Amino acid sequence: MIGRTCMLFICLFSCFWSTAAAQGPRFSPPGWIEVSEVSGNMAIAGLPTGALHLVSSRPAAAVLDHFRSLWNCGAGEKRCREAEMPPWSVLSRLEGKKLEYVQIRDLGAGATGYLGLSEIKRQKARQTNVPMMQGSRVVNDMVSSDLGKKGRVMLLSNTYSVASNGTFYTDYFIGRGWQRVTEDNRIESQVLIFHKGSEEAHLVISRQQGATQVVINMVQ
Repeated sequence: MIGRTCMLFICLFSCFWSTAAAQGPRFSPPGWIEVSEVSGNMAIAGLPTGALHLVSSRPAAAVLDHFRSLWNCGAGEKRCREAEMPPWSVLSRLEGKKLEYVQIRDLGAGATGYLGLSEIKRQKARQTNVPMMQGSRVVNDMVSSDLGKKGRVMLLSNTYSVASNGTFYTDYFIGRGWQRVTEDNRIESQVLIFHKGSEEAHLVISRQQGATQVVINMVQ
C-alpha cells in the first residue's frame, strides 16, 4: 500500500516538471522525523528510483514549514510549487536538473508521508494498452513489484472535462466486467476504484493548469 500510494503522487508531481527518476533522496532528518525506504523495486519511465517514508511526531504543517525553510521556498520562489489534494499536501523544489518533493498528511497527533528525488530527462514515447480518450497524452508511466503484487501507474493528460473522463472510464471498466467499488466526486476532481478478480484499478481525475489529468493505478 505504501509503494502504491507513493507512486501515485510521484506520478502526479512529475507532470509539473516533465521528469524521469533518479536515485532516492539523501536526507538528514531532524529528531522529530523518522525515515525508512519505501521500495527497492520501483521504476519510473523504465528507470529505477527510490523514496523515503516519513513519520513525524509533529503535524503536517510543521513538516511543510521545515522543508520550505530547508529548500528556501519563500514567497515568490518560482522553483518551488505546492498543491493540496486532501488529505495530502505536496511541496516540490526544482534545483537545476533535480526535483525534490515531499508529500505529507496529518495522522493522529503527528503526520506521515514521503520524500523523493527525480532528475529531469527527456522521455521516450512508450506503447501502452491502458485505455485513454482520443487525443490523450502519456505524461508518465511507472511500474513496480511490491509484496508479490505488480503495479503500473500512468499519468495521462487531455482537454476533456473531468466528468467526460469519468464517464469514459466507468463505461470502459464496467463494460468489461469490472465492479465499481468507489466513486467520489468533488469540485474539478473525481476518484474511481474498480475491482475484477485479483485486479484493481484506482483512478484520480483532476483539472489542473488548464488540462485534465488522469492517474490510473493498475494492480495485479
